[in-house]
Amino acid sequence: MSKGYCAAFACILTALGFAQTANAANYTCPAPNMINCVPADKTIGAWKDNGGMMTGNTFGPNNQCANVINLPTGEKRLLCCYTKCGVFIQDVKATECTKTTQSEFVCK
Repeated sequence: MSKGYCAAFACILTALGFAQTANAANYTCPAPNMINCVPADKTIGAWKDNGGMMTGNTFGPNNQCANVINLPTGEKRLLCCYTKCGVFIQDVKATECTKTTQSEFVCK
């Protein structure tokens, strides 16, 4: 292979890598202090509650939460889990989502 061909091929691979990165979207759960359980806030931004009714809150551990659910529509349901106030959810168009911390998601 010539050096010019290899350089062009490397540029194409680099461009493809940037295109994949550009398609990633980050989602952050509402902060626990934003969740007023009684009376319950039904929505915070794009997030919706599931009907929790207790006061005081912190993020629940990922191993006690569904985190991401595949929906039959091809969307992903993101779940923000709280220790006392239940769950806030958001449905997003993505092929893959990962919960990276107790409050953050990366979706592609």
